[in-house]
Amino acid sequence: MSLPGPSESAADRSGRSPPANPSPSPASPVIRVAGARLRYGRHTALAGIDLTVRAGEQVAVIGPDGVGKSSLLALIAGARRLQEGEVEVLGGSMRSARHRHRICQRIAYLPQGLGRNLYDSLSVRENIDFFARLFGGKAADRGERIDALTEATGLAAFRERAAAHLSGGMRQKLGLCCALVHEPDLLLLDEPTTGIDPLSRRQFWELIADLRAARPRLALLLATSYLSEAREFDAILALQEGRTLARGTPQDLLQRTDRTSLEQAFLALLEDREGAPARGRTKREPTATRSTMRSLRIPAPPGPRILSPPPTEGTATNPSPSRPTISPSASGTSRQSTPPASASTRARSSASSARTAPGRPPP
Repeated sequence: MSLPGPSESAADRSGRSPPANPSPSPASPVIRVAGARLRYGRHTALAGIDLTVRAGEQVAVIGPDGVGKSSLLALIAGARRLQEGEVEVLGGSMRSARHRHRICQRIAYLPQGLGRNLYDSLSVRENIDFFARLFGGKAADRGERIDALTEATGLAAFRERAAAHLSGGMRQKLGLCCALVHEPDLLLLDEPTTGIDPLSRRQFWELIADLRAARPRLALLLATSYLSEAREFDAILALQEGRTLARGTPQDLLQRTDRTSLEQAFLALLEDREGAPARGRTKREPTATRSTMRSLRIPAPPGPRILSPPPTEGTATNPSPSRPTISPSASGTSRQSTPPASASTRARSSASSARTAPGRPPP
């Protein structure tokens, strides 16, 4: 079942004019970021990022963990204060508190983390109803909207279940319902499928496809480390260490790097940024650290196995013969055994026993 599109409000049915919520103009971008900079203490999270997203466009921000993807989405959502540069969303500057308050109902923001925007003690229905009230939804419309969203996401049978008792994939679906209950013009998704199973990932993106089919003017900005998810997007912004590594369509990046997958293209772009490939390495073997490959959800190739040389004849297999060893006893328990003592050690032990034997005077 498809996600519901824009619904007719109670004000529309009564003949009164609905509140002003104009659709984004095709001429003006929904998002315009110019020279955005953000620091956390001495750490630079964003270093001069530029980005433009227009109505109906879907753009993916890709890169390994810790490159500034979440910070960029938080700036665009108005959840974090801009330090340097400009961020304009839906026709106004996000530096203005008045503008942020005016457009908050037109932005849906799903932050990173499984159901991070949910209240665990509330049920599925209560969570959606809370967000509908928060964004000013009318009482006459909330019930219909909740029914439509839960039916579309497969949560209808779990409306009365507490959010704390949902699986990871169900929590993400509920978070999406809460984000879409007010019918936004801009959808911000921060790592929405991290930590959920492959089937839930596929169902989640089917819901997004249904949503975009129902609302073709909806702008979508995704932050992800799964490069395969960005393959069908209109444009890609690749980040590395808070800076722009590359931007363009997926096909542009593949042609620029002469690669067949976005994973290979991203690693090739990293190689070009860091310098020429190592001597003797082929063109299709980009150098990359294992940590970067893990952050990009790319399985790292196995490293070389280090084998110890076999012991030669006449060489002891135990390098520390004086170290006690543990050997199993006949009863099945472990007992400690010591290596045999030398002749001089046995002689000293015998002399000591003779001196301390009972009934014999000391010498």
